[in-house]
Amino acid sequence: MYLADYHTHTSCFSPDGRSTVDELCQSAVQTGLRELCITDHYDVNGWNGEPYDFSEDEYYETLSEARERYGGELLLLIGREIGQATQNRELAERISSDPRLDFVIGSLHNLAGYDDFYFLDYPDIERCRTLTELYLSELRELILLGGFDVLGHLGYPLRYIRGRAGLDFDYSGYLTEISGLYRLLISSGKGIEVNTSGLRQAFGQTMPSFDLIELYRQCGGEIITIGSDAHAAQDVGAGIAEGQEMLRAAGFEYFTVYRGRKPSFVKL
Repeated sequence: MYLADYHTHTSCFSPDGRSTVDELCQSAVQTGLRELCITDHYDVNGWNGEPYDFSEDEYYETLSEARERYGGELLLLIGREIGQATQNRELAERISSDPRLDFVIGSLHNLAGYDDFYFLDYPDIERCRTLTELYLSELRELILLGGFDVLGHLGYPLRYIRGRAGLDFDYSGYLTEISGLYRLLISSGKGIEVNTSGLRQAFGQTMPSFDLIELYRQCGGEIITIGSDAHAAQDVGAGIAEGQEMLRAAGFEYFTVYRGRKPSFVKL
């Protein structure tokens, strides 16, 4: 089985990361990964409102050096998870257009004018509906803006709505809207990720969930990566094999990897 983890974070460059670049790479080798893409955060509205305190050159130099060190055991790719690109379009364009990047995830962690979904309260279903409508609308703006390769963790708010607040709420009432998002992605040569982090959390599902992965395939989607969203070395590669099994069950024959922002396909 060819295992590739395309969503990971380090303590060197992600404020919420807990392991170094070397620790992630060593874990990837021990886990049997063939490819590891480090996608440290760059939320264009800052981290909790504070700007990042490292240079872009430092990021690329550190990861390029690691790529050389582990080249005989692991293919290390340089990525970014760019958050909230529509909330600072000029900065998002500058970060995403760097030619040293292999891969970019476009994510939405907080709505414009709101805190991260992690910090929000979910007192009732009506609140969930309101936030979902805003979330899907802002995702549409993000897709139209572009500047990324795959859409990150579709269904991110559900991690907290279901996993923490315990509310019985899902996106079954929004399939028309989500299909529309998928068609926009497909027509622009972009895809989605299967984010497996929810499998090891109270949420208990991937993002997007299996039914939405099936819907993506039914809409004609082909570009799809798999990422653990590991923030610590022990989680590198977690759920990647399970993610591949889900893709097979949904009718996919390939998953996607990237080189210099160009997708290629690996047989499942």
